Amino acid sequence: MVDGEGKAATLAISVVLDLLGDASYSIPFIGDASDIAFAPLAGIVLYKLYGSNLLAALGIIEELLPGADFIPTGTIAWYCKNVLSKDNRFRQFLNFEDDDDDDKTIDI
Repeated sequence: MVDGEGKAATLAISVVLDLLGDASYSIPFIGDASDIAFAPLAGIVLYKLYGSNLLAALGIIEELLPGADFIPTGTIAWYCKNVLSKDNRFRQFLNFEDDDDDDKTIDI
């Protein structure tokens, strides 16, 4: 079970990951090259946070696609795992590692 502090820490890491991915826009002509280096790191962090191979692959693809850095993949993943019900098809599609635990969603 992940408590409120664990969820907050995971959200913070996800937001920082998304901001780092966006930072490549601030460096003209070097941004896309930095995305190539950052993509595997983003995939590893997403996998470690959420335990989803599919999500990790989506994170890598998002970093490698030109112009797609604005998509907050980590934050969207946090939302899907912690806010959406387990019956949600998109959440099921992402196949989070610990979805068999009962106390993973929060009420909003």
